[in-house]
Amino acid sequence: MSLEKMTYDAATGSVIYRSKMHASLKRNFQVMSGAEWLELLCRHIPDRYEHLVRYAGWYSNRASGERVKKASPGAAPPAPSEEPMTDCAARAKAVWAQADSQGVRGGSLGVPQVQGADVRHCA
Repeated sequence: MSLEKMTYDAATGSVIYRSKMHASLKRNFQVMSGAEWLELLCRHIPDRYEHLVRYAGWYSNRASGERVKKASPGAAPPAPSEEPMTDCAARAKAVWAQADSQGVRGGSLGVPQVQGADVRHCA
């Protein structure tokens, strides 16, 4: 819900929500009471201990379906494109992998104390 699309009429206590043309209602607005608007707004809030997950971009259902349609039967979908790793990122990844394989857990800031590698000063 966008604040730019909503108008509140204090005299009647109603909210007018404007959007693009609705296919079945044949109009581009919805008039509702303030309580009804609040109820609709609260539906977007997940219950306690529940996660609300919305996928966008590469991981969205639409993008995933389009990739499946384009792919030939039996072929795996292509992986998301990754940017080439910078020198600093490559060194940091190597240090973390080495620390993880040795079971090393870092100092006060969580930086692994691996001999001969200093990734804290990458530019």
